[in-house]
Amino acid sequence: TVPQFTLGYNAPGDAGIIYIQPLGGIGSNNDSSAALDRDANGITHMVWSRDGLVWHAWFDTSTGQWKDAQALAEGDSYGPAIASGDKLFDSATAGTIVAWQQGKGNDAEIWYAVARAKAGGGFEWSAPRQLTNDNTMDAAVQIIVGDNGLVMITHLKSDGEIQDDTDIYYDIFGL
Repeated sequence: TVPQFTLGYNAPGDAGIIYIQPLGGIGSNNDSSAALDRDANGITHMVWSRDGLVWHAWFDTSTGQWKDAQALAEGDSYGPAIASGDKLFDSATAGTIVAWQQGKGNDAEIWYAVARAKAGGGFEWSAPRQLTNDNTMDAAVQIIVGDNGLVMITHLKSDGEIQDDTDIYYDIFGL
């Protein structure tokens, strides 16, 4: 049964009842760092961090619902960025790319995954790929896909073990 409480009142007939209904699942997830992108086919994508994982979903305008929410990364993944291009694959095929920080401190590296539309709807994602691999912290990733399909990913790099400045690094590559 649902607990109920009777409120106090000033005059007869002013009493009210409050019903308390537990909201299952509300507040059980820690969502942050949402980012949006619209792909070459007009589909809106969202990526976000949830409890140390990077997630993706796409918006179906025909139903008004977010669909196919799924984790793209393993644990300790944060700060996702997303971009799409109509020539992402082989400079000819549309796709979407998501990049993120995985790990903390000097163990933080930049990872990414790519997707293309599936026949019949939805998206097919690659396995995550590691972009950086060093003993410094790589974080604050940003991403863009050029008109020619080349991907540029920028990120900040610093050594968390010493008093170090932060530098901007970048990678440019094709898929």
